Amino acid sequence: MPMRGIVLIALIFLVSCSENKKESQQPSSGLTTTDSIRLEIQGVTTKIRKEPTNDELFSRRADLYFNLEMLDSAINDLEIASRLNPQRIGYLLRRADMELLRGQPEMTKTLLMRILEKYPNHEEANLKLANLYMILDELDAAETILNRILKAEKKHAVSLFMRSMIHQMRGDYAKALDDLKMAVYYKPDYYDAQNMLGLLYSYQHNDLAIDYYKNAINLQPNNIEPRYNLGFYYQETGRTDEAIKVYKQILQQIDSTALDPLFNIGYIYQNEGKYKESLEYLSKAAKYHSYEARVFYRLGLSYEKLNQPDSAIANYRKTLSIDPEFDEAFESINNLTKKTRKNLPY
Repeated sequence: MPMRGIVLIALIFLVSCSENKKESQQPSSGLTTTDSIRLEIQGVTTKIRKEPTNDELFSRRADLYFNLEMLDSAINDLEIASRLNPQRIGYLLRRADMELLRGQPEMTKTLLMRILEKYPNHEEANLKLANLYMILDELDAAETILNRILKAEKKHAVSLFMRSMIHQMRGDYAKALDDLKMAVYYKPDYYDAQNMLGLLYSYQHNDLAIDYYKNAINLQPNNIEPRYNLGFYYQETGRTDEAIKVYKQILQQIDSTALDPLFNIGYIYQNEGKYKESLEYLSKAAKYHSYEARVFYRLGLSYEKLNQPDSAIANYRKTLSIDPEFDEAFESINNLTKKTRKNLPY
């Protein structure tokens, strides 16, 4: 399970920039979200001119810049806010988050160390530093911080969860399971730990995965992730009826356009020889996800099995237009073309 180079727990970061990209329409004004944010920036800037020592105004504008993915401007405003009010540690913490998102781990570390020099037991700063060390693959340094937190508070579920990730990165899944089980023992409503326990037991093909995925679903019923994980576990262990049931629940209750449930249902039906049923779900996947080569390839296979060579070839060609190195699609076109030529009258 590849873990290196990714951010390990959600609390370490601000809201992902990708969540702020949508240009949703504002019914009352007709402005896009981006336009509304820019107008708000102008308003805050006007206030800053009148109150140039108001740190909260600079902090507010930093958040707005961040929403527009203008990290340099956001960081600059947080630096000003921090100088105006050095007691607000939150400014340094948010700037550290942004520096890491900007790809500046050394600056991130410098900012966190500034906090810890003054407040060595600051929990969030310690967790962020441990997370940074994990990203940098300095696992011993990360574990030292987490062990120190756990020595002071053995029930600290987040530290147990993070330490379990370190064990996974080292390949020690037994210790990872122990830490995760302790995390949910002390904090039963810890979604991330419940879901991760499901994943680890899934890798072992152990049906305890089902219980932990269901726990995660109960904690976050509108989250696709644990439901999909449960469906995929059923699929991987040959319980395709249960898998289809879970995938359909996702489509009916959460997101009717979700790619993986649509694709996997089509894939299962195809493997069972139910090609018409397969087409129903693969066609929906193609409609909503026109960039997915694998979807069009599977559509081509179903059409081929239904003896519709023209539609099959069209979908194989679409596959290659998305991914020119999709060798299976190229071979399928060649095979179908040869068969068609053989059936032509001389």
